[in-house]
Amino acid sequence: MLARQLPPGTDPILVGRWQVTFINGVIEKCVVKADGFAHESEPLRESAGKAVVQDNSAIITFEDDRVERWTIIDGQMIVEHWCPASAYPTSRAVVGVAKLTR
Repeated sequence: MLARQLPPGTDPILVGRWQVTFINGVIEKCVVKADGFAHESEPLRESAGKAVVQDNSAIITFEDDRVERWTIIDGQMIVEHWCPASAYPTSRAVVGVAKLTR
C-alpha cells in the first residue's frame, strides 16, 4: 500500500527506475524521484511529469497530455495509462505491469 506521509514529493515506494510492460506491447521506462519528478520514455515518445499520491495510488501527470495511475495490486505495481489526459479516469485505460529496475 502506498504511504500517506509525503514530503512535498512522492511516495518512497515509487522512487526508482521502472520498466512498464503494457498489454498493447509498448514498453515504457520511467524514473520517479523523491521530489515527485517523473520522466518516461518509450520508443515513440518521452516526457517529464509529476507524481502525487491520491487515495491508494500515485497519479503521474505528464507534460504531453497523458496521465498514469500506479497502484499496488496483489503485490504488483499496476499502471493504467490514459491519453489524452482528459480521458482520466472515466475512459478505458491501457494497462501494464511495472517492475523496479533501479
